[in-house]
Amino acid sequence: MNLSALYELKEQLEAAAVYGTGLMTEDFRLKKAAAQMGPLAQAAPVFKKIEQAAQAAIAPECQDRPGALMDALALVNAVVYTQGTVGAAGEFLPLEGGGCEQNRVCAGEAGSLSDETGREDREEKSLSFLQNIPYSRMAPLVAALTGTGGGRYAVLESAVREEPELLSDWRLLRLMIEALGDSYGEIGNLVYRRLLEMGSSIVPMLCQGFDSNGKRGMLLRLRLIGELAGASENQLYRKAAMDGEKSIREEAIGLLRFDSENVPLLYDMLKTEKGVMRNRVLWTLSFMELEEPEEYLNAMKKKKPSEAAGILCGACNVRSADLMTDVLEQFRKSVITEMEKAGEEYRRTESLLASLGKNGTLEDGTTASQLRKKRDQLCKQMQWDRRQSGKDLNWPAWGTDEEKIWRAAEGKCSDKLFEWLRRSYAETPGFFPPFFFYDSFCGSPTEEMASFIERMFREFGDSDRQDERRSGIEEAVFARALLTETAEAVYEKFSPWLAGGRASAILQVLCQIQYSEEKKQYVFMKQSRGKDSGGRTEEPVCFENLDRRWYGWLLLPGNRTFVRKNVKVYTGQMPGQGYALERASKASEWSCLEQALVQLYCPEAEGLSEAYRAHFESLIHMGLEIDSRLLRILRRCGFRDYDFVVERVLRENQSQYLWRVKCLLEEIPLPASELSESLGRALERDRKGTIAGRERIQIWREQLADGACVGELA
Repeated sequence: MNLSALYELKEQLEAAAVYGTGLMTEDFRLKKAAAQMGPLAQAAPVFKKIEQAAQAAIAPECQDRPGALMDALALVNAVVYTQGTVGAAGEFLPLEGGGCEQNRVCAGEAGSLSDETGREDREEKSLSFLQNIPYSRMAPLVAALTGTGGGRYAVLESAVREEPELLSDWRLLRLMIEALGDSYGEIGNLVYRRLLEMGSSIVPMLCQGFDSNGKRGMLLRLRLIGELAGASENQLYRKAAMDGEKSIREEAIGLLRFDSENVPLLYDMLKTEKGVMRNRVLWTLSFMELEEPEEYLNAMKKKKPSEAAGILCGACNVRSADLMTDVLEQFRKSVITEMEKAGEEYRRTESLLASLGKNGTLEDGTTASQLRKKRDQLCKQMQWDRRQSGKDLNWPAWGTDEEKIWRAAEGKCSDKLFEWLRRSYAETPGFFPPFFFYDSFCGSPTEEMASFIERMFREFGDSDRQDERRSGIEEAVFARALLTETAEAVYEKFSPWLAGGRASAILQVLCQIQYSEEKKQYVFMKQSRGKDSGGRTEEPVCFENLDRRWYGWLLLPGNRTFVRKNVKVYTGQMPGQGYALERASKASEWSCLEQALVQLYCPEAEGLSEAYRAHFESLIHMGLEIDSRLLRILRRCGFRDYDFVVERVLRENQSQYLWRVKCLLEEIPLPASELSESLGRALERDRKGTIAGRERIQIWREQLADGACVGELA
C-alpha cells in the first residue's frame, strides 16, 4: 500500500501548526493533501478517520480549529509511527561471538572437547543477543567495567551473584574482555571466571586484538583461549611462545601440550631455553604422549627432587607417576640421611649433658638447659612423625621441598607408584602427611585409584595406630563408596562406624560435601589442592544421592555432645598451615556438626526443612551463639519465629559495637515493619535495661517503621 498521501498530509499539518491556524482555510497545499486521502479512506477505517479529522480542521465552520488540528496531527502520528522501521543498507553479518541460529542465543555449539584438545565437559552459560534490559540496570555495569576508582568490584560481584543474566548480554562482552586488564586485579579475576562460563563461542572475540607483548590482561585472555579453544588455536600459541612477553611466553609454552605436532618444537626449545622457561617446556612435555621420551627422561634425571616434583605436578599419565615414584624414593632417602645425622648429634648432645650434670656450662658458654632444649628438638627430627603440633596436624610448610613433593604425588596412578606407597606406608606410616590418601582420591577418583584405596584399607584399615588413621585411608574408602555405590548400600556398610572412633572419618568427609541446588547433586568441596590441572578448570566431583539416615544421625538431639567428646574432625587451613582440630568444646559454639548440616541441606528432600527448623530452633533455645551462619540456614529452611532471635541478638552483643547488631539484623528475612515491631517488643521485655545502645536501637526501630531497610539505618 502506497502511504505517500499520508506522509504528505502529516507534513502539511505540521506546517500549519507552525504558521498558525488562521491561514489554514486558505492553504491550498493542505486542502490538496486532505483530498488525496480519499483512496486510502476507502481502503481502511483508520484512514477514513484521518481524512475526516483533516477536513474538519480546514472547514470554515470549525469553532475550535487549534484543537481540531491537534486531534488530526495526533491521529496521523499514531498511524505513521506504526509503519516505522529501523535498519541500515548493506548485507547482514553475524554478530561477533555469534554463529548461532538467528543470532539470538549462543550456548557454545562446539560441545565438549577431550583432554587432548584442552577442555573437559563444562556446562556453558548462554550468551544472549536480544535482551530487553533497561538502561538503569546496564549503565552501572558499563561504568564498573570501563571506569576507575573504588566500588566497581562490588557492583560486578553483586551482578554475578544476583543477576547473572546481565553479564551474559552480548553488548557487554567486548567491555568484559577489555576489563581482564583492569588496574584492580580482582575485577580481572571475576570477569575471567564469568567469561569462562560463556564457553567456546567467545573465542573469536578473545583472539581478535590479542597482543603477545601485552600485560596481565593479555595473559588472562590467552589463558581463556587455552581453556575454551584447546588445540584449535595452536598457531596462536606457537607464535606467542616464540615472540611473546616473558609471562605470556610461559603461558603459551604450557598450551602447546594440546597438539602432539608441537613435540619437535618443544624439543628444540629444550636445547635453547634455560631456567624457568626450560622447566616450563619439561612441564608441557609431561602431559604429552612421547614416542621417543629419552631426551625428556634424561633431562628429568638431572633435576633435584623438589624441582622435578614441580615439573610433574598435574600430569596424571603413567610415565609421570613412575617418575614421581623415583622422586619420592630420593626424598625418602634424604629424610633417612637427615634422621641419621640428627641421631648422631643427639647421642653427642646426650654425652655432653651426662658430663655437665644438671647445671653445668660448656667452655663456649652453652648451658645444660640449652643442651636439653637442643636434645628435645633433635629427638623430634629423629622421628618419622614430625608433623603433630599439639592437637593440630601440620602439613609441611608452604613452599618447602617436602610440601612440593607430596602435592605433586597426589592423584597420580601407576602400578609402580602404588607399590611404593603401599610398601613405604607399611614400614613408616608417619612419613605420610595428613589425609594424603583422601586428598589423592578426591584429586583423581579413577577406578585405578579406587582399587588402590580398597587394597590399602584391607591391609591397614583395621589398625588403631594414630599415625595410620591420620593418613586419610578411612576417609578415602568412605568417599569412594559414596561415588560408586548406592546411597542405601553406603549407609548399611558404614553406619556401624558411627558408634566408634571411625565416626571421625565419616564426619570428616561429610563436612567436605555440599549439596548443589543448581546441579541437584552432592559435590565434594575437597579437591587436590596441589594438583595443577594444566590451566584447565577441574570439574567438581559429584554424586547423586545421600541416604536420608545420615541426616537423621546428624540431627540427633544428643549427637552434639557425642561429637564434641569422641569425634576428631580437622578443618583444612590456609595452604601449608595444616589442619586444625575442631575446637567447639562448648554447647554454645558453632561446631563441625552444624557446618555439615548447613552444607548438606537439600530443600527438595521431603520433610527435611521441617526437621532442620526444629533442630536449629532447639539449639537456639539451648543457647547456641547466634551468628550469620545460623541466621542463613534458618532463612533457607523457612524459619519464621524471629522474636526470640531478635531479642537474643540485642542481648548478646553487649561488648560489641552496634555494627555487629546491624549486620545480624540484615540476615533476618522480615519486612521492615515486622522487624521494627520485633525490636519494639524486645525493648519492652528488657525492663532491667540490659540491652546496650537502647537509644540507637529505638531510632532504628522508628526508621524501619518509616520504611527504611536495615542497610539504610544510621
